[in-house]
Amino acid sequence: LDEIAFGTSSGKVTLIDTKKQSVCSLQPHEGRVNCVASSAPFIVSGGSDTVISCIEKVVTLTNSSQNSKGGQLKRVFSMAAYSSEVVCSAVSKEFHVVASGTRDGHVIVQSLEKSNVTCVIDLQNDRKPSHITITRAWGFIVVCAVREHDGNEPDDDGSEILVFTLKGELVGQRKIEGKVSKILTWASNDGFDFLTAA
Repeated sequence: LDEIAFGTSSGKVTLIDTKKQSVCSLQPHEGRVNCVASSAPFIVSGGSDTVISCIEKVVTLTNSSQNSKGGQLKRVFSMAAYSSEVVCSAVSKEFHVVASGTRDGHVIVQSLEKSNVTCVIDLQNDRKPSHITITRAWGFIVVCAVREHDGNEPDDDGSEILVFTLKGELVGQRKIEGKVSKILTWASNDGFDFLTAA
């Protein structure tokens, strides 16, 4: 790992560059940071303040050798989701998109270039997003969701993986036994997306 990004309970997002041994921070939230995702040079965070914040690492060059000496974080955009706090997020530099899941069961899809909302996906049927990612080859938005009734604890009937296009169209879903703690995606050499959940 060359860089590590994390959020704090006080609303700060910090990036540590392990190669250059530099640290830079920004305060994009008024409350707790619930999630952080990255696709270099972009970092997206979501917080208890209902804000979705997109940050870019700006590299600073030294005068003598034109080598970078670390960088600073610059806010690209911030947007209040208004409906509920943001619990999971993903960003894709390749597909120019940010996707953020809210505690009340929505996924907000935004353009990375224009910062506007391109669609809002209602997960319906008491589904609440717990994890979200964007696949590398085709740019599918993959949401792991659990069912909650009346805001209570998630049901014990497992999780669901829902796959959407960047326009918010559902293209597939699958029920999984148990709670999912992590989802990972990768692309094969011949251009197919794969996913594993644990």
